[in-house]
Amino acid sequence: MLTRRNIPQDINNRFNALRATNPPEAHLIQFIRNEFPTEASPEINQIFQILTGEIFQGRVPRVTPNFNFQNPNMAAANISYVTNPYLGNINPGDTNGSKLYLKATEELSKDNKIDIKVENAHKFIDQVRSDANKFGWGPLVFNVQTGSNPNTFVNLLENHEDVKLEHMLHQANIIWGTVGNDFNTALPVVKTVVDLNPAPGNNELALFYKRVKSGMIAERIKGYLNLSDWENLQNDSGDFTWNGTYGVESDGPTMLWHLLRRCNPSTRVGVSGLKTMLRDTRSPQFKHDVVKMTDFMQKQYKKILEKGFKHDDYLLDLYNSLQSVPNEAFQKWITDDKQSWELGDPKNPSELISNAVTLYNNAVHNKTWNKPDPKDAKLIALTTQLEKWIKSSGNQTALATDGKPSAKPTSKPRNVIDDWRKKKGTAKVTKDGQTWYWCPKHKVDGEYDGLYVTHSPENHDKVMAQRKENYQKRRGNKDKSGGTTNQNSGGNKQRLGLANSLKACLLTHSTLTSAQAEALIKEAESKAPDFQ
Repeated sequence: MLTRRNIPQDINNRFNALRATNPPEAHLIQFIRNEFPTEASPEINQIFQILTGEIFQGRVPRVTPNFNFQNPNMAAANISYVTNPYLGNINPGDTNGSKLYLKATEELSKDNKIDIKVENAHKFIDQVRSDANKFGWGPLVFNVQTGSNPNTFVNLLENHEDVKLEHMLHQANIIWGTVGNDFNTALPVVKTVVDLNPAPGNNELALFYKRVKSGMIAERIKGYLNLSDWENLQNDSGDFTWNGTYGVESDGPTMLWHLLRRCNPSTRVGVSGLKTMLRDTRSPQFKHDVVKMTDFMQKQYKKILEKGFKHDDYLLDLYNSLQSVPNEAFQKWITDDKQSWELGDPKNPSELISNAVTLYNNAVHNKTWNKPDPKDAKLIALTTQLEKWIKSSGNQTALATDGKPSAKPTSKPRNVIDDWRKKKGTAKVTKDGQTWYWCPKHKVDGEYDGLYVTHSPENHDKVMAQRKENYQKRRGNKDKSGGTTNQNSGGNKQRLGLANSLKACLLTHSTLTSAQAEALIKEAESKAPDFQ
């Protein structure tokens, strides 16, 4: 009569370790069958009851394994010589294979679980890449076949967009479906695991080991996820589950494909824009609030890292942005600190931000932050004299922006148009957070043949018509208030000419970009009624 004493302690320990992973009962009965290949079915059922305290209700399998467990007698004929045991053949049915399998399918701790969302795409990919290299999953993850030519394959982690679901299903069909399948074999309507009869040297033995690796991936990935993400993944279970004689099996690579699709690892898009924002950040955008400016820059930098990229110029961008602060004491400090860095003194972004914020907060507390800067005073004096000059001379000019300028250029002041706006590149670019479109309808002989503007070429005529209508309405309102058309026209031109000249001064005597200078002028106009 069989008792627990008849069961070797080694088998008992390995069985308990396997049972701790919550496998289907069919896997447990298969384990027992492989350990006791000469016992009849009633004895196998009895051993199962001794080890689990339960009665197995299914059919006891033959010695030949379906998925996880290989006949122990085959192991000696398939020894692999590798430095990493996971790169060899793993049979969870023997002592060593069982240990390797359990280690490779460990669940991540609660704190290390990965939420499947775009922000965590790089974290998820890094985890899978690390495990794939460690546990020997490379052939199933790094070499997904995408065509009938077996040499046509794609790295799933690096080029997920190039892999279609049908590619994953073909790979799974080769592993789990009818023996002898290849990429050209029609996909089954019902996914059914085909029993194997592996023997040393035959194809079925090789498929057995692939099934082991695929199952390892599935179990490991399940251990990455929190409950809600795991439940969401079950919505696509019809793509990655295969019905076997002894239970349902999951194809790990297909599960991985679905998770990559959910968190969308195409994160290169937008990184360039984030770097541009960091490069163009200047103090006036935040009304010279150093805390708000550095918080903004830290957030953009964090987004770049979350997308799995680096930004080596982050420290330089911080220095350049902080140098735009119009406070003499602060300017002196940041200039000296940057020079020290350029001479080789090691600096880091966090320390720089901390010191800058401390100086700013101290200045605000001491009420010295808004103290006029000598350069600001010089700029104010220049603009004041400019206003007097325009009023006394009656000088007029036209503002050349998106509208078509006069065909006869004069010697009078012109609006400053950035050179980059005159050179055609892509159809659409982003500068200082503003989207610009190349419009060939803006032309000035000898100046530019086309221009980057804020409207698309298709909307050019509509925009110009609307501007003309708005202008006529303003002129009509002026006329009704007692002014004349000609006087109003001159006033508008004087206002626009002053705006142009102010912009030129801002660009010459400050670190502002063109778009930032225009924004400041608009703000000034809104706060000065007599200037409108």
